[in-house]
Amino acid sequence: MHFNDFFRYISLLFYFFSFLNVYADTNIIQNDPLPSGYKICFIGDGGSGNKNQFMVGEALAKENCNQVRYLGDIIYEKGLKNADDKQFMTKFYQPYKAMLEAKPAVQFFMVLGNHDYGQNPAAWFDIAKKYPQINIPHYYYAEYYDDICFVTLDTNDRFDEQTSWRETIKPELDKNCKISFALAHHPYLNAGEQRDEVAEKAFILKNVIGKFNFYISGHDHNLQDEGVIDGTRLLISGAGGNGLYPFEKKPVVFGNDSEYGYLVVEITRSSNVIVDYKFVTVNDTNINTVYTNKVIF
Repeated sequence: MHFNDFFRYISLLFYFFSFLNVYADTNIIQNDPLPSGYKICFIGDGGSGNKNQFMVGEALAKENCNQVRYLGDIIYEKGLKNADDKQFMTKFYQPYKAMLEAKPAVQFFMVLGNHDYGQNPAAWFDIAKKYPQINIPHYYYAEYYDDICFVTLDTNDRFDEQTSWRETIKPELDKNCKISFALAHHPYLNAGEQRDEVAEKAFILKNVIGKFNFYISGHDHNLQDEGVIDGTRLLISGAGGNGLYPFEKKPVVFGNDSEYGYLVVEITRSSNVIVDYKFVTVNDTNINTVYTNKVIF
């Protein structure tokens, strides 16, 4: 091999492995440990820009969340065309403006839903570059906060790809994560009128159930605690504002299908790590905690 050809070959290898490192950095994030009393709020299925979404947004602002996790269907009905689509302002930014413009701003972490795939789901990556308080580094991504870990999955697409990726991060999850949360749009179980999607459910069974302490999703437009399956606690927060779905069967532990609202998780450290969670409902006159539970690790 000629010296110049060898040099070009080495340069290409260096570029290739540099690209892999950049790619890895986009969906695996190391963060500082979460302090005791850290509060995470979960909402889903709100993005219509109607009065109910604004009502939930105003209640969330009073909740003093340290961060908000949006569980998909951010923009109805067909998602965004691009980062300049006016729907971003009317159906996302304005309803949560108080939190997005707080000092410091509340950090939003995004999950894509089926409606967000209607046009251009990658528009959210461009939006995140403009707004540092909006976080979506990849279609799926992992965050490590010392011994508390969050893995955001995309239950709309890329199932085989994500399964392989989860296997690559499994050793680190098993070794370092005392408490693990998986987040995605579609639930594993639901008591509402949303049909069970076979492919999505199989993906969740393979990659989530029995592998994480919590699985939190939206899609079913109500609030549910579906209990524990193989060590994984199933919670649904899909009452963010775009209509409500009545229950077709009784929720396993708790359910509310008549009011809009959200889920709050608070992490407290003492001799143990305690995860308190509550479902909060919102109407024209009141903000009510309607269900609470606690898990000690």
